[in-house]
Amino acid sequence: MKIIGYALTVFFLVVSPSIKAVVTIDNWAVNTSHGLTIFTTRGATVYSHDLGIAKMPEDCSIDHLIVHYTSYDKSIKDIEGKNVIVKFSNKQHSFDAELLVVNVKNATKRLSIVSLTTSDGLTSNMKKMLNSEEPLTVEIVSPLDIANKFDIAEEYFVLENYKKAYALANKQCLGVN
Repeated sequence: MKIIGYALTVFFLVVSPSIKAVVTIDNWAVNTSHGLTIFTTRGATVYSHDLGIAKMPEDCSIDHLIVHYTSYDKSIKDIEGKNVIVKFSNKQHSFDAELLVVNVKNATKRLSIVSLTTSDGLTSNMKKMLNSEEPLTVEIVSPLDIANKFDIAEEYFVLENYKKAYALANKQCLGVN
């Protein structure tokens, strides 16, 4: 339950207008608010899709993956608190990960933003893929009835300059200027 609380905190601070510091590094935005540091990149297909990392002030060494997807399906709220299987792939590697749907927030009357996250930090596979800075494809694959609720289930993310954004996020999380 503690992880779900963290994930909800991450979601609310990501979409919160009270973000105090925003620094951009090419396609990455590094945000710090209330000690929480989040850095994300936008989807190439749908601008409101995000992929990124959250760093909690309690332990800056743990990286929590964040994926935001959108949906026009009004029943999307039903998947809150459920797990979905997401496939991550680039030229070199591919693997599936189970992510928790931590929040479904209505962005407009018709559009919802769905937040997914890891419960225990990044796996070594995910770290390798991010550090390679190769473009990454993210696809919600299972269960199929949930994957079909998203406007698109597959998104493409440019990871160029991930390492620079990561270094800046670490500094901000640790309070180093």
